[in-house]
Amino acid sequence: MNNDYITRPEFNQLESRMNDRFNHLEDKITLTKELLTNEIKTAVIELKNEINEGKVTESRFKKGIAIPSILSVFSIIVSILLAIFF
Repeated sequence: MNNDYITRPEFNQLESRMNDRFNHLEDKITLTKELLTNEIKTAVIELKNEINEGKVTESRFKKGIAIPSILSVFSIIVSILLAIFF
């Protein structure tokens, strides 16, 4: 028999090993996909939390504008009173 060809049992054995390797590879791909998906979800949640912590809320914005405005009005009134009486 010519050595260039393989027999049916050898082919079946080779096919079985290749199928096992592909199945193992598919399992690794699935596991990696799940891990990456979970890591991305966690990172997105952490990023949202960081953004929300640093966000200026409406009440903080109003307080931040009101305090300097009141001080400015008060200083203008004091300046006018000083100019009138002195």
